[in-house]
Amino acid sequence: LLSFISLNAKYVSCIDVFNLGNFSVSISAKSMLSDNQVIAFGEKMTFNYKIKEDVSWAIKNLNTGSIVAFGSGDSLLRYIFPTPGNYQIDINEPHNHDPDECSHDHLPENVLVNVSGVRMTYDMSTLVLSKEIIGGQETEGTTLTIQAFVEIYDNLPKSFPYQTFRSAGAKTSIVGALKNPNQLLSNGLNILEFSLSGTALSSTYIMFDFLDYNGNVQCYYMQNQIK
Repeated sequence: LLSFISLNAKYVSCIDVFNLGNFSVSISAKSMLSDNQVIAFGEKMTFNYKIKEDVSWAIKNLNTGSIVAFGSGDSLLRYIFPTPGNYQIDINEPHNHDPDECSHDHLPENVLVNVSGVRMTYDMSTLVLSKEIIGGQETEGTTLTIQAFVEIYDNLPKSFPYQTFRSAGAKTSIVGALKNPNQLLSNGLNILEFSLSGTALSSTYIMFDFLDYNGNVQCYYMQNQIK
């Protein structure tokens, strides 16, 4: 079961993500609990609604005031935002005049999309722990290393705004803190090191909830139970 959770809730956990057949799961958790969302340039928006073909839409760049795209139906979900900025999507849904059916709009009239100039993807296959996590034992002194691929629109290094991650699972208190709080993200491959603290229970499964540059959650699922 893959559950997509809120982008802007910051620390809504990926606890609803289960995949016993894979070593890791990476999910970009979009803003499914809000009509407003943050995505990176080169990405499509997400939408928690079904869009019928008789629904028309237009995308306005709020920075310039210009209409950058318009159309109808679910083609909106295939639109790729190529340029960072703030956008408003205006949605026109025809009203149903059948007296036996609800005539209220089922879609929001507009959606605000903040398109970030940084796209960041954790490579879950590169995650390494300096020591194995043992149930009931403090993880302080353990280092977690992971690589992330970063694309920056203006090619200028950026400070990483999220200094910590946390774990999800039954009674786990493990958190990670970035070893270098002044670390800059640059175009290409970046290596991040986190110092762990907290504990996990034996015979449980846990996940790590990493935040990318835009506050989206990407989840790492540990296949093996904690010893």
